[in-house]
Amino acid sequence: MKKIVLCLVVLSSLFLSQQSVFEVVFPGNEVPKWFSCCRDLKERSECEVAVEIPPNFKWSKTGLALCAAVEIKQNRSGNCCLIARVYMDEECSHEHAVYFDSKERSQLTCGCIIPFHTMIAKTRSGLPPYKFQVSFELTIKGSVFFESCGVHLVIKDDLPVPKTKFFLNHCLQM
Repeated sequence: MKKIVLCLVVLSSLFLSQQSVFEVVFPGNEVPKWFSCCRDLKERSECEVAVEIPPNFKWSKTGLALCAAVEIKQNRSGNCCLIARVYMDEECSHEHAVYFDSKERSQLTCGCIIPFHTMIAKTRSGLPPYKFQVSFELTIKGSVFFESCGVHLVIKDDLPVPKTKFFLNHCLQM
């Protein structure tokens, strides 16, 4: 159990400290608990999550963390692709694909972080949005399904400070 908690702490630190697009695939069957917007799903190959942006939100050094837990129910040869599309104010500003092997029955969690400056630069207006809509889709239908999907607005203050009581309590609660 300690190993799993340590992995989740390392994962949260990775997600919350990245300044460029970053992705990870690891064994697991749920979106980490610290994700602010989550949807539990069963037997679905598509998912959408909406996020409202607070009016006083600070855009510097921030990003959007995306995560999806999937279950591979049948052995299939080849790769599966999880496609995440980020819509800012209803305009698709970013599409990200995470590939994983679907040869074995298993449960995986795929995650990525996309800095806001990357997404805002791709919009027509070049201005920060007031809402996000994220759609998740799996390319292999019928044998790979979502367990859950999540989106988290990443801000610099989310980073736990190591070696503090808060950090240790945060680790133990995961």
